[in-house]
Amino acid sequence: MRVAKTKEFKTLVDKYGLIQETVSDSIVKYLLEDGDFEEDGHDIWGQTIDSVIEIAEQLNCSVKFNQVGFFFNIFKTFPDDLEMELFESLVVIGDHDCPECGGEMITIDSNLETIMDSNGVQEPYDRIIGELKECSNCGHQTEVGAYFD
Repeated sequence: MRVAKTKEFKTLVDKYGLIQETVSDSIVKYLLEDGDFEEDGHDIWGQTIDSVIEIAEQLNCSVKFNQVGFFFNIFKTFPDDLEMELFESLVVIGDHDCPECGGEMITIDSNLETIMDSNGVQEPYDRIIGELKECSNCGHQTEVGAYFD
């Protein structure tokens, strides 16, 4: 799990002169340790920090999140209104290849090209020239290569 590298994330990290990976790791650590979320927490992938806090409240987390405390834990200062707005809009995603939530993209269809040996020595074989992939978490679909419906 990590924080998506959005312009809001970059703005906050740059303002405090921090390293993106360090901030992302700190946010994830806070969610895992204080939020009782699981590392493969599909239920929060693709969600903003604001939404994650709401989910934590609905799940009756052992630790009550509050946005200001969460921000302070990461950045060691109290936020102004703009910083809080940026922080709440950060998106938590998984570590896989889905551009929407970080879930795992699985091939659900492919476009094949049959390759024939001009000498007749080898058997014909299929080569994948395009695929349709779908996220196993959020259902996002994307075409890769020369995939045609």
